[in-house]
Amino acid sequence: MSIANFIRLHDVESLIREKWEAKAPFSLVRVGDGELSVLKFPHDVDDTRIQHVFRRAMSDRAYTDEEISAVRSGMTEAVDSADIVGMYDSYEPNELCLVHEEHLEQAELQPMTACHPSVHIFLQSSGALDRLLRVAQRVTLVTGRDILDEFKRTYPHLKVNQHLIPVERQYRLSDNGENQEQHYPDVYNRIKNELRPEGRCHLYLVGAGILGKEYCSIIKGRGGFAIDIGSVFDYWADVPTREGKQAIKDGKAVLAGESRWPGIFLGSAPAQGALERTPHRGMFRPLEIIAKP
Repeated sequence: MSIANFIRLHDVESLIREKWEAKAPFSLVRVGDGELSVLKFPHDVDDTRIQHVFRRAMSDRAYTDEEISAVRSGMTEAVDSADIVGMYDSYEPNELCLVHEEHLEQAELQPMTACHPSVHIFLQSSGALDRLLRVAQRVTLVTGRDILDEFKRTYPHLKVNQHLIPVERQYRLSDNGENQEQHYPDVYNRIKNELRPEGRCHLYLVGAGILGKEYCSIIKGRGGFAIDIGSVFDYWADVPTREGKQAIKDGKAVLAGESRWPGIFLGSAPAQGALERTPHRGMFRPLEIIAKP
């Protein structure tokens, strides 16, 4: 038995659309290197590495074993309950794949549906996310980037609200008015109580680091439709965090550097035929993306 039914990125939109049209609760989460460390994959990951992940993602302090265990438990539930998990496949294997396969075989369970972890970039670059937003009615943003006004201007037909959370510490700029509260546990506990979907097809777009996986699980459990879009929020806010370097510009801290995905902006969609279909499970190549107005 394979640990996961890996689908191509081009098939992800079809599955999302199927769940949406059925008005089914839904969750898509992504598992990267930081999440793997929290989940203790590989098994020999040491406490120093886990503390580093927590400090980088949240506040610069020591985290107790109880706090780490609680976050790990929530993340485990999020992966187990997700409809689609963005994770590395057999072309880019990791121990999570091997251990999950063993557990599935023992429990005689069906494998999860999985795809490449860059699914959030694909959904935005392919126009799939924009197409979903065009048919949605109610959207809630869970993000550290205050883009509410711009989002409303881009999608005026939507009823939109926003849960503003602290930006991940490694991408935080202390002088730009970002939320400086501690994400864990204060904001975390508050947000969990505030995630209240208003009926089926209440779409939540989540960009909340390692805690965002659990938020997606909670949203689905309460009947909502959650998609972990992570750093897409940063691109929408014109802060290309995955390529940028902190620098000083006009007396203020900024993230400088050219974006690897210059065509990603709020409301962007690819030019006709811009994405080349590929036989590979995860990779895609943006050929031409419309320029930002």
